Amino acid sequence: LLCWPTSLVAVYPYISQTKAVSISGPFLQAITLNGLETYSLRAFSSAAQRAFSCQGYPLGNRKESMVSNSRKRSRSKREAERTKRVPRLAEFCPPHGDICVIGMHPFYDLCHVQALDSCLVLLSKAEGEPEKVRDPKETHTFTKSISLLLPGRRDTPEPECYSWSVYVLHYVPVPELYNNLSLLAEKHRFMSAPVYGELLSEASLMLRMRLLTLSLRLPPRPLDLAYDSATLDSVDETPAVKAQERERSDLCHLLFESNQALGDYCCRPDSAHPEWAAHYYRLAAMSISEIVSHAIKQAAELKAEERHTNCFGLGTVLTLEKWMAAATPRYMAELPESVANEIFQIYSAVRPDRLSFLVLESGLTSYSTEMAVQCIYDSVKASSQKLISAKDAFALCVLHLRLAEVEEACTVLKTVEQDQLLQVCFERQNCMLDGDQLSHIAQLLRQHTPDILLTVLLSIHASGAMSIANILTALGMDGSGSNLASNKHARYFLESVLSDDTQGHSYEVASGLACKIYWERFQVRLQVKTAANPKQVRIGGHYAPRYPWLDTLPPYSCGSLVTCATHHPASVSPSSSANRSSRSTSPLSGAHILLKSRHPPPASSGSPVPASNVHHPPDCTCALIDLTSLQSLLCWRAVSRQLASGLLQQLQSQGEPLPARPSERTPSCLEDNIAEASWLSLQAVCCLRLDRHHQAVQLLAQRYPHTTLELAKHHFGPDPTKWRSLLQLLAALCGESQQQQQQQQQQQQQDQQQLPSAGTVGNAQPCDYQQVYYDTVSYVCEILEPTPFLSLLPANGSAHFFLPFIETCFRKHSAAKITDKLTQALSLSP
Repeated sequence: LLCWPTSLVAVYPYISQTKAVSISGPFLQAITLNGLETYSLRAFSSAAQRAFSCQGYPLGNRKESMVSNSRKRSRSKREAERTKRVPRLAEFCPPHGDICVIGMHPFYDLCHVQALDSCLVLLSKAEGEPEKVRDPKETHTFTKSISLLLPGRRDTPEPECYSWSVYVLHYVPVPELYNNLSLLAEKHRFMSAPVYGELLSEASLMLRMRLLTLSLRLPPRPLDLAYDSATLDSVDETPAVKAQERERSDLCHLLFESNQALGDYCCRPDSAHPEWAAHYYRLAAMSISEIVSHAIKQAAELKAEERHTNCFGLGTVLTLEKWMAAATPRYMAELPESVANEIFQIYSAVRPDRLSFLVLESGLTSYSTEMAVQCIYDSVKASSQKLISAKDAFALCVLHLRLAEVEEACTVLKTVEQDQLLQVCFERQNCMLDGDQLSHIAQLLRQHTPDILLTVLLSIHASGAMSIANILTALGMDGSGSNLASNKHARYFLESVLSDDTQGHSYEVASGLACKIYWERFQVRLQVKTAANPKQVRIGGHYAPRYPWLDTLPPYSCGSLVTCATHHPASVSPSSSANRSSRSTSPLSGAHILLKSRHPPPASSGSPVPASNVHHPPDCTCALIDLTSLQSLLCWRAVSRQLASGLLQQLQSQGEPLPARPSERTPSCLEDNIAEASWLSLQAVCCLRLDRHHQAVQLLAQRYPHTTLELAKHHFGPDPTKWRSLLQLLAALCGESQQQQQQQQQQQQQDQQQLPSAGTVGNAQPCDYQQVYYDTVSYVCEILEPTPFLSLLPANGSAHFFLPFIETCFRKHSAAKITDKLTQALSLSP
């Protein structure tokens, strides 16, 4: 203790001049001109906590006992509960109050005081001449013993000059002093609250000081009131130790009583320190029901005295909030209805703005719902603004829904602004879920303000409180997930997760479910011409910009659809048939190059097409939005191979979404073209994500050759291997197209000879593989150097056809070299 810095403990305002002082237990004894004055000692409140922490006396926390386990008596339930909750003696020491005069005893001519263990010795000088002493020997002995008590005086006074009086005062037991102080405090309870509180504090401080003294002498044990007379009689200890144990047990009872009285005082409306109530009630090990009962009883007494308009104090509310925050949900649910209703009564009188806390956060469930609704409405009427706050409105919605008053709940909900309602929902996320289902208020938000609900659910998922599967289950997803495509709120939630860059840890699960939803919705809603807002397409997060070549496919574009004879027969005039047949020569016929012209063949798009076969892109339908969202997910830079592989297997297992027989595929069916193009585009994107470039171009080359070239431009780069496979594929398709065209012409001629009067049937348009082949070679000769480019050309190709491209490649390469040399020369010139 000597290492602590010196500090002023207290200042004692003595009534008159002081001659001597002495410390006796929890009191300071002072000799003044008036006699003996007794003051409360402040040493304990300043040093007790330090002494306990340094010397290691964990009162209330140690489980050691002087009684063996075999001799421990069975404790009651209340005592066992108190054992767990009783803190240390010095855990809470309130600040020093005013010094209190405990007692005054008139004496004349007191000159010294000495405090002993069992008594207090006073010395006084008698007035007048000293009496004659019969035996000088006895007088000398008496005066010598007095001189030992007087500090600084060792000379023996003359017995003929002075006469001394000795007073021996026995200490009043601390329990009796406590009772006397309690009775005195009770007289000032309704007359002077500060005096009442000061007397209670002095009584509590006196009990603590005595308990500290006993605890230093006796073995440490919890203050659990466990030792009664029968138990102490069975303990093998000396009578002195047993007496001290009995005293400690009695003091523990009184300490609990004192803490209860101090807690009640701090809960008064005129208390200067309402925050101390929780500490005193905790030292008294009081439950919520006991605290409420004390508050109701004290309010009735104050109301009977007619001294306060509001009979409840802030200390009760502060204590209840701490107790309810630490209590378990089961304990709060098991509170009696009367106690819960009284809690609402206390809050309505002290903190009406905290009524929403009782409904939403406290865990109280046994209160009367009608009473709670009335309390909130009364608090709104009594407020100065006459407006209901967002928190109170949210609490009213919860209460109305418990009463099955849905219309009233909707009315209250509409009075709250969207931003305020969102803020309240963020703060009260625990009210959104009831187990693994949405709560009543969450279902109401889902019906009227789904955006707010989804935002709150996204926040709950981001905090790690719930997984995506649990949230989707709460939104109505069944065990197999078969109803996800029809659950719009589940889809909106997954889109919100995928649109948030911070939700990368949930991408695998969310993207797989979202792809499943988009594809199922696209297949179901393709036939439905429902207009939708283009802004519904998600942007950002895991929704990446789509590949440019996807816009060349239906339903985004209809100009790239190949109308082959084997797929789409059409009726045209004979003259146009002759013109087209002259242009149908391909640069590749099987393995041989037959084209002799250096100019590319004209595109088939320039040929006239019947008006019945011209199809414009459909309006922005729901199916188009689903397809666009699915493609955006697959185009994200870090799409997982597992997702791409799973979707590719699903698409391949379903098969092509067109009739099985080619003759049934007609261009008049726009939905078939869109479904086929979408099916092929999704497979191509999945193959690209899996680095299967050759498989991707094979899927699109036969039906959409122009799209194949755009795909190669975006993904192949200057890789000769990839371009070689594309050129070989286009060459094979050119040969097959020419053979099919020749066979069709022969069949038409035979039909005309057999049925001359049946009319003329024109040839179908040839596939445009020649133009695509020409465009591909023209593009490759510009991006590759001469040596890689020459390696791509077929060995049996026509020099007349490829010579212009070879010349272009060498010119571009030579021009690049000259440009580099000029740049270097200019950079070196001064």
